[in-house]
Order: sequence, then structure tokens, then C-alpha cells
Amino acid sequence: MMKKIKRKIIAQGLGGRTIFLPIKWIRENNLDTGDDVEISFEESGDLILSNIKKLRQPKEIFLEIEDVRKVSTRMIITNAYRAGFDIIKVKFRGNYKQIEEIVKNHLIGFEVTKKNDIYLLESISEPNFGDFDKIILRLFHIINDLMSSNFNDFSKEQVFKIQRYDNFLKRSISLGIFTLQSRQFMWQFLSNLAQISRILFHFNNDLVKKEMELGKNEKIIFDKCKKMFSILMKAYLKKDISSLQELHKFEQEIVREDGEEILKKTNKKIFYDLLSLARMIYLSQSPLTGFIQMQRLSNFK
Repeated sequence: MMKKIKRKIIAQGLGGRTIFLPIKWIRENNLDTGDDVEISFEESGDLILSNIKKLRQPKEIFLEIEDVRKVSTRMIITNAYRAGFDIIKVKFRGNYKQIEEIVKNHLIGFEVTKKNDIYLLESISEPNFGDFDKIILRLFHIINDLMSSNFNDFSKEQVFKIQRYDNFLKRSISLGIFTLQSRQFMWQFLSNLAQISRILFHFNNDLVKKEMELGKNEKIIFDKCKKMFSILMKAYLKKDISSLQELHKFEQEIVREDGEEILKKTNKKIFYDLLSLARMIYLSQSPLTGFIQMQRLSNFK
């Protein structure tokens, strides 16, 4: 039978709130200071506190994948990982190395073993889900470094690292890091950050493979893109919506005012990449604004 007790909400610094947990419940569930518990936010408005040690059962899924393009196989597996599954069984008749590479390059804390044509992908050593904010900061810094470096220094490993972080952060969201209202904004924001990194990667490839250099006009636009990303990063760090308004000015300048004139004088492929970069950074401000607003509303980090 469910037992109900009342607890007062206690004010803490920085808008935080705490309650005292019943010592009887703590002892019965063998919990101690520093242990993790799981907080679920129901659509009804109820909050449910669970003992992870006792209630958290591994989630399992079985996938049957034809020997198709690697990108399709990767998409199916990474989405199962993002959805929060701890055990992913895959029936796959393709190359074993393909599955190994997907696990290595895209799934943090997972390992793969094979028996006949069944691959077992399991969570072995994942980071603490409480490190969400630290990991998203690493993601920001990697992209910022890529925008500040010489393009010849752009490595594929950096791209894989961004993809791994993106997948893990989305996995964290699926496992309940944020409220229902906040998670939709953060998920979209992470997708935009990942897209920014992909645009930078393809932009770099175009410059290196075709032995092209940025002209005067392209450098001006790229510098503006760097400023835009700095504003985005600053807004996230300070949870400050007001600074995001500057992105409207930059997007207006790059895409709608100077773009048509500069396009007549520059390499069209390079300029397309630069416009895509500016546009994607600009579009990122919308989900970030929604996320910051919901964070303020719920006082939940």
C-alpha cells in the first residue's frame, strides 16, 4: 500500500529548493550521502523519486538490420542508444568492423561482442549522467577551437568526439535529465550544434581538397560567424537571453544584406558553406531561448 507523508519545501541559494527525505525510506533502500536517485516528472505535474539501485532495470532492444549503407546502420544503432537502451542486440550480416567502428566512434561507454550473426552492444563504462553540463561545455569548446584553428588542423577524431558527445547528451535527456518541457528545446539545440560542426567539417574539406583559400570577403564573413558562435556560447554559459538578440543583426548582415553582393565576387561553394554556418548558428538561438526560459521557470538544473 502506498504511504503518503508531507514535507515542507525549503529555500536554498540561487533559487534552489530542497526537502528532507524520510530516514526510514533512506535506510530501507540502503542509500547514503552521495548516492544517486532518479526524479521523474509526470505530465500530471507529479514528481516521483525512485531508488535507482532498486528500480533501474536495463532497457533492451532487438534490431534486425540489412546489409545496407553504413550511414543507415549507424543511424539505427545511435538512435537506440540515444533512446536510452542499455542492451542493444543487433542481427546484422554485414561486415563486423562496421559495427565495431560505430560503437567506437559514436557510443560512449558501450562495448560490442559477437555470437554468430548477433551483435551484443552493452553499456559498460558510461560517464555520470550528472556531468551533463560539463560535457556540453566540452562540446562548445571543441567547436570553438575548430572555428579558431587553421583548417589543416581539423581532424576527423574531433568530429567523432562531437558526435559521441551529442549522442550521449541526447541519451541523458531520454533517461530523464530534464523536465518534459525543457528536453524538447535542449534536444533541438544539441542537434543544431552537431549540424554546425558538420558544416565546419565539410567547409574544411572543400578548402583542403580543392586547395582553396579564403578571400577578403570570405574572411570577413567567417569572422562574423565566429562572433555569432561566441555569443551563442556566452548565452548558454550565463543563461542570458538578451545577448542572443545580437544574432539577429549578424544574420541580417550576412544573409540578407551583404550576401547577394558578395556572392557575385566570391567562390560560390565557399560562400554557400559560410551562409549555411551563419544560418545554423542563428537558428540555434531559438531552442536555446526556450531552454533558458524553462530553466528559469522550473529552477531545475
